[in-house]
Amino acid sequence: MNKRVKSQHFHLFKELFSLPKFIRNSCDLIFVAVGVHILSLALPLTLMQTYDRIIPNRAVGTLIWLLVGCIIALVIEYAFRLIRALISGWMSARFEYHISTLAIDKLLDSTLSSFQKDQPAIHMDRLDSISVLKSFYSGQLLLVLFDLPFSLLFLFAVYFLNSQVIFVPLTFMGLLFLIILVTRISYTKNRLKQNNAINNRVNFLLEMLGGIRMVKGLALEEQMLRRHEHFQSEVTIANMRLAFWNGIPLNIGFTFSQLNMFGVIVVGAEYVISGEMTVGTLTACSMLSARALQPIQSLLLFWMKYSEGKIARDKLQEIAAMEYENPDPEITPLPSNFRGSIEFSQLSYSYPGSDFPVLNDISLQIEENEMISITGDAGRAVDALLMLTYGKLKPTSGKIIIDGYNIIKWDLSQLRGKIEYVPRMGTLFQGTLLDNITLFSPHRKTAALEAAKLMGLDEEVSRLPLGYETETGLHSNSLFPNDLIQRICLARALVTRPGIILFDNAEVTLDPQNLILYQTLLERLKGKTTVIVVTTQELFLNIAHRSFQFEQEQLVERS
Repeated sequence: MNKRVKSQHFHLFKELFSLPKFIRNSCDLIFVAVGVHILSLALPLTLMQTYDRIIPNRAVGTLIWLLVGCIIALVIEYAFRLIRALISGWMSARFEYHISTLAIDKLLDSTLSSFQKDQPAIHMDRLDSISVLKSFYSGQLLLVLFDLPFSLLFLFAVYFLNSQVIFVPLTFMGLLFLIILVTRISYTKNRLKQNNAINNRVNFLLEMLGGIRMVKGLALEEQMLRRHEHFQSEVTIANMRLAFWNGIPLNIGFTFSQLNMFGVIVVGAEYVISGEMTVGTLTACSMLSARALQPIQSLLLFWMKYSEGKIARDKLQEIAAMEYENPDPEITPLPSNFRGSIEFSQLSYSYPGSDFPVLNDISLQIEENEMISITGDAGRAVDALLMLTYGKLKPTSGKIIIDGYNIIKWDLSQLRGKIEYVPRMGTLFQGTLLDNITLFSPHRKTAALEAAKLMGLDEEVSRLPLGYETETGLHSNSLFPNDLIQRICLARALVTRPGIILFDNAEVTLDPQNLILYQTLLERLKGKTTVIVVTTQELFLNIAHRSFQFEQEQLVERS
């Protein structure tokens, strides 16, 4: 059996090195970085030779060849910088794709209770953090690390030309470090405030837009506007403060670059006057010290903004810490001859954070191909029972045994298509109507069309311009009739010919005509597959072999 390796943590550096061709691309990046910095020496050396030898000797021919060589070096350097940007961008894109795939895989394979602990906006914010990490862990970080040794090389060149001038760039590097150290504290604090303000605003917007009908029904537009103004003002203030602290290092760095060149000239001028240094050497020292300061400045800026990377990494680790449906690597494979018998053995369940069970010591045997119906005013209990059977929740105590095996010890991913669940309100995914019935599996097209015909979809869908190829999107659940959406979901559940089907009040959105189709469907399924029907209508209760109802967290058979 093929199994994916499940990790409770994203080891980012490990994942980075596992990317395809990462080592090769890193070597390419190092080679290009070496070329860029070696070629960047062309201009300082050209100026030094021009001032010290060409101008005093009036060597015009030599000057022309030197300028040609310098221009060629500058062009090649520019080409290398473009190549470096392309390689770095490509590595960042691959990193983002790889980590995004891992994160979505973890979200999809997490338990329902673990996923529902946080609002959708929180999960979206965590996924957005990957775009921040891609620059820190594959682009910006590598460039900073590869450039840093050349800063030392340029400083050594300045020291070689004049050992006294070296103290000027070192002094400004020290001052820049102290300023970044102080700024980083405020930047980190304001970055956290900005993150919290943005999360609050997004949560409010999702809450308001998700309940827009209630907002309009209660005439709460003015109140919602005032609340949005409050959240937006917090975000705006946080953005303004963060922009202030973010701009300080950039402005200081630019100022220090100018002061550094000026300082080298002032200090070096004395040695030029005394004859211990030439004008060309002073010019070269000035340019080399500026080159040496740039990688150090980039490193300090990266260090200051590393708090963003840490925040993003912590968000990603929250996804990694979510509980898998199958945390045990030694799980039982699904039997090849899936029959569909179900046994609830002393089954109890309490929702997280609650001390009161919604299911209490339930024991029930459902035979293969038997249909049972459940009624009663016990919504949370019914939901819990169906989700437990579907494998989306774990019992507080007791067991759910299917075909003689404890469901907890199965690889639940293999149950997809073996157990199907139809909610009371269906949902369409982005794609086409046919995609929604086949669940994006083209090989199921024939079975999907048969199921659609059984649910009476052919005539209604044929009126649409594109038929089953009609596009569905984010607003489809409000554009298409609820009755049509629900029948699509019913057809979807039949496509894989499951051994167990769970109907959770699936008839509530069907009109009287299509209730007959639903009744016919249940009658055809009776005796051919195991079915649990949750309903309040007596007609569907009577179709089942046995009927039950909830009484005080217990499942009692109706007479």
